[in-house]
Amino acid sequence: MRSGGRIRDLALLAPLISLLLFMPPYIAIFDQPVFVFGIPLLLVFIFAVWIVGIIITGLIARRYARSTDWPQGPLDRPRDEV
Repeated sequence: MRSGGRIRDLALLAPLISLLLFMPPYIAIFDQPVFVFGIPLLLVFIFAVWIVGIIITGLIARRYARSTDWPQGPLDRPRDEV
């Protein structure tokens, strides 16, 4: 399988896994009267999953852009398009 196909599969799985972590069975694990630096554990879990999801999505997008012929930025475009 080409690496572009594997990256596309990762791009599909990342949001699904993130959504799975927000399902009630996982939320119930962290819905405890425990505080981390004065913040309820449930909120720490929700924001940690959210920020990790954003970081993973950004890394996947960067790798996918490198594996295809997408322009990386304005300097990567051919001169006749500028």
